[in-house]
Amino acid sequence: MSPTRFVAFALAVSLSALVGCDKDGATDTSEEADTDTDTDTDTDTDTDTDTDTDTDTDTDTDTDTDAPLSYATDIEPLVRQACLSSGCHTPKNPSGELVLAATSLINVDSTQAKMALVQPNSAGGSYLVYKVKGTHKTVGGSGGTMPLGGEPLRANDIQLIEDWIMQGARP
Repeated sequence: MSPTRFVAFALAVSLSALVGCDKDGATDTSEEADTDTDTDTDTDTDTDTDTDTDTDTDTDTDTDTDAPLSYATDIEPLVRQACLSSGCHTPKNPSGELVLAATSLINVDSTQAKMALVQPNSAGGSYLVYKVKGTHKTVGGSGGTMPLGGEPLRANDIQLIEDWIMQGARP
């Protein structure tokens, strides 16, 4: 058999095996096992061309690394504006025998209630918070809401005082 005829015969046998016919054209119904070996190799050269890059567009940069609050930097300016500008609680006029300074507030007992004026790490244990909120009578306090005769402190100013206390009431 010539090489060309051999290739044609081999191709015909292969095709008949694929379509289920034997070499005479009859349908192959035998349960013979497939014994040919596939030498087909994958030449697919697809590459992933996805260039989508996920970027975080969150611009919140607060990572709780803010400097701790202190009386001198954060609370004194508020006290100066709300309390000292009217002449109250100054060394020359210690209204209620109280001078508003860190050393006269922190761990100092109130003369109006049985608690400290400022108890570090405890806003609920600090009489100053009750006085500026106007709830001082609920803890046995007396007198009026501070600042007396002035505009009440804004909620965010009271929160600042509470945060300062909860962070340890640093001078």
